[in-house]
Amino acid sequence: MRAHRARATVVVAAVLAVLAGLLAAAPSPAVAGDPGAGSLITEIAGRRADARLDRQQCALLGRAWTGSACSRHRCQRGADRMRPRVDAEVCLYRGRAARPYGFEVDARLCRQLHRRWVATVNLCASDPRRQLGVVARSPLCRAPNTTYVMHREVEGYWDECLHPARVAALASLASAQGDRFQTVAAQRSRVLCATRPGQDFANGVCGPRQGGVPPAARGGVLLVGDSVGWRSQNELAAKRPGWSLDSVPGRTIGELDARVDRYRTDHLWPDTLVVALGANPAAGYDGSDLVGYLAGLPARTRVVLVVPHRRPGTASPSTVRKVRSYARTMRRLDRTRPGTCLADWQRKASRNRGLLVDGVHPTTPGQKVWAALVKRSAARCS
Repeated sequence: MRAHRARATVVVAAVLAVLAGLLAAAPSPAVAGDPGAGSLITEIAGRRADARLDRQQCALLGRAWTGSACSRHRCQRGADRMRPRVDAEVCLYRGRAARPYGFEVDARLCRQLHRRWVATVNLCASDPRRQLGVVARSPLCRAPNTTYVMHREVEGYWDECLHPARVAALASLASAQGDRFQTVAAQRSRVLCATRPGQDFANGVCGPRQGGVPPAARGGVLLVGDSVGWRSQNELAAKRPGWSLDSVPGRTIGELDARVDRYRTDHLWPDTLVVALGANPAAGYDGSDLVGYLAGLPARTRVVLVVPHRRPGTASPSTVRKVRSYARTMRRLDRTRPGTCLADWQRKASRNRGLLVDGVHPTTPGQKVWAALVKRSAARCS
């Protein structure tokens, strides 16, 4: 047994030595945050710790453990500040380009990448120490895939955890080809390839799709959302595992067409489009823009409109008015546009303040309510 462990240690050391010569620093994209997060009127401001997280989860998020619970305001050594997202706090790693200890990777994809998912804050644990490139026996990985490999930690190039034997094989291939380890690893990841529009995995390599979209992949259900949908994404995925859920914090309603275009590359037009946007207005985008975009959809595409809600005081008065104008447009479309249904989150949330943690985002129980509402509304619209 000792000899076996010794050989394993030598193999890992050798692999990391090879990688040291192959790795190059990965670019660091800006950290995205929710607009107006600093102005939120929180209902949990007095709770300095979050008892929902255990000590391991707290460490994964870079947050400090305060004896019996995970701090909402303090970070562990090495992290210098908290990202201000109410009830979804995560620390940032110090440095010129501060990086978070967790990213908005879909829970299902996070697990396929063999990374640790922290359901309480809806984040996929991420290693912000980008200068390392590869980390053996990382606590962010799920065994037996224990080697954390850093790509760019952006859509289509998320970090992944690999088996040490796989890392050794890829490192040998990269050395033989005279290429970067990350380049070789990223192009030979079946999971990552599936997240890149217009790409297929064939003969062990990811590359441009040959031919059109296969019939079996066409249509489907696409949800495009913002931070409200993001916080409820895990709950909705459990109810509707076949849906494509595309929500991230800070997304504006003006990004709807670009996200649908991205989906169309691999699926053509969706059979059902769920629009869960509007809590973050887009400059120059009003109700007529939404009406015009939906008018251009194929007649067969059904539309579910999730009515946005922002309580006064959570943003500037003009922002709150804009959100309400989107809500009015959606109600009008529900009455006038064929094949359109409403998921009235605005009415449900305004009648039950306990569903919201800060006047915008759902509480943990509220996330389940939001997911159930969207599920029922889509079923009614099919």
